[in-house]
Amino acid sequence: MTRATRPGAALLLLVAASPAAAQTIGQASGGPDISIWRVLGALLFCLLLAAGAAFALRTRLRGTLPTLKSGAPRRMRLVESLRLSHQTDLCIVEVDGEEILVAASPQGPRFLQRGKKMP
Repeated sequence: MTRATRPGAALLLLVAASPAAAQTIGQASGGPDISIWRVLGALLFCLLLAAGAAFALRTRLRGTLPTLKSGAPRRMRLVESLRLSHQTDLCIVEVDGEEILVAASPQGPRFLQRGKKMP
């Protein structure tokens, strides 16, 4: 027997022995022995676990992205945003009470205009 035919012979022996092996390995009892209550219990457990994780994330993030931990007021906020094209946005950003008009594109941000101080 050559090296090339050895895997083929092994496969042939495996196929020939598979009906007997299937009955002893799989126990061929005619149906699954898993209780429906066990499946429903596992499903309920997974749903409760997912709901608990979602609640924990919502509580941890307080419904928004994380903020400064010191509780200090924010110095910067996005006032308004307008999409000009699929790659360009115009944004009005307020920094320390001063509004700045910024164009954001793949080439980077570009400061267009500074506004007045907000009261």
